[in-house]
Amino acid sequence: MKEKIKKYLGEILLVVGSFIATYELFSFEHSYYGSSGGLSGLPGLSEATNPAVYYYYSSESLLLLSLGVALIVLGILIIKKND
Repeated sequence: MKEKIKKYLGEILLVVGSFIATYELFSFEHSYYGSSGGLSGLPGLSEATNPAVYYYYSSESLLLLSLGVALIVLGILIIKKND
């Protein structure tokens, strides 16, 4: 069993890195920018002050995303070295 893991280490790292990177790539979060205060009390202006949505990655997501990319690169380098 240990020999098979050693033999396919590059492929295992490539698959695990691809999974982590893809999972974290689509785990962005969203929040709202702006508020309905201020001009919202005036008639006709409440539509103009609707908050905008923005998307971002948390620091944990960025860390795991970079770990996934590093595993992909390491897997590719191991595969190239074994060939």
